Amino acid sequence: MKKILIETYGCQMNKADSELVAGVMLPEGYTNTENHEEADVILLNTCAVREGAEDRILGILAHYRKYKEKKPNLVLGVIGCMAQNLKEELIHKRPWVDLVMGPDSYRDLPKAIQQLQSADHEPLVIVRRDRFENYEEIFPVRGEGFNAWVSIMRGCDNFCTFCIVPFTRGRERSRKSSNILREVRLAVEQGYQEITLLGQNVNSWKDEESGERFADLIRAVGQIEGVKRVRFTSPHPKDFPDELLYAMRENPNVLVPHIHLPLQAGNTEVLQRMNRGYSKEEYLKLVDHIREILPDVAFSTDIIVGFSGESYDQFQDTLDVVRRVRFSGAFMFKYSRRPYTKAEHMPDDVSEEEKQRRLEELIELQRSIEAEIVQEWIGKETEVMLEGVSPKREEEWIGRIPQNRPCIVPAACGQVGDLVKVRIVDARAMTLVGKPL
Repeated sequence: MKKILIETYGCQMNKADSELVAGVMLPEGYTNTENHEEADVILLNTCAVREGAEDRILGILAHYRKYKEKKPNLVLGVIGCMAQNLKEELIHKRPWVDLVMGPDSYRDLPKAIQQLQSADHEPLVIVRRDRFENYEEIFPVRGEGFNAWVSIMRGCDNFCTFCIVPFTRGRERSRKSSNILREVRLAVEQGYQEITLLGQNVNSWKDEESGERFADLIRAVGQIEGVKRVRFTSPHPKDFPDELLYAMRENPNVLVPHIHLPLQAGNTEVLQRMNRGYSKEEYLKLVDHIREILPDVAFSTDIIVGFSGESYDQFQDTLDVVRRVRFSGAFMFKYSRRPYTKAEHMPDDVSEEEKQRRLEELIELQRSIEAEIVQEWIGKETEVMLEGVSPKREEEWIGRIPQNRPCIVPAACGQVGDLVKVRIVDARAMTLVGKPL
């Protein structure tokens, strides 16, 4: 059988798309492999959110040239957001690449690869934009694990000035509820106990036929027999319905009290330049409101430092929000200007050295807050879903509590996907240590 290797870079959406690509290719007679030497097809599923991500892929492709030299019939392809962004330019930069394909074109993969494996072929660039493509009847092929990423929508309509996603993944469109629930049931049958619903603005999901909204969907997913936990990412702060919070409160054992709530910046003027649709005060008010309904909730977030025009005083507003919210986790980045976005035409006027200094100051603050949070957990009882053997000690397993904090437990207490009740007795850096009850 022909063998395909799919490497994934970037966000959870790319992870879900790689599983979707496997769902397209395996029925065509391919099997997955992790061995570059034996692969007949190598696909790099790429990210374009930051310039550094693209530079990394270009470096990897330079290294992969040797596989093409050893095996001329090998098909080497770049798919995903970077492919949609760079298009023909990618072939010019790395002429040994055979295929460039955007996120709306995966149905064309089998035919494209067959064409490329013919005697004489030219590189193919397939980056069409399909505003209706949701891959409704194609179901992903997942590897081993306990968590299933389920993409419920594609694209984004927010057009934040710094973000390239609407230009690489297109406009927002939602999958049908019936199709999503069918995929969840299939995942449960395959042994997955935790479901994570994915979307660029997941809480704006809507079934146009039935009129169901995201709160209806997450309730329905949580009621499927065999689903132990439901998570979702990422919601947008400007569009957060109370119905969703009530759904989480009604069933906290399944709809876990963890919300990834992207901040991006803490200063209102910077947020306006980013076109985020909320102010600093509105963000903090939303956090307080969510905590009134879900007292045990933990927040994680995304933050960008050094956006166009951000002064040091405005950066202090970001630190102020971090202190007041006390995020349990944060993805923190230096601003990177991207093509096609509105911010491409704004001045990138914060020096690289100043961006780095601000990022380090932010990271130091966030680490100190997380260190306090893990200490506050000691003595409390909670539930851990086991993920597998700890990478540091074979006699221990690692899992996550509902608030998404990693927790170490003795290996003898269960198997992957089991829910184990524990008392937190210690903490190692940012990881909790639990004693089974």
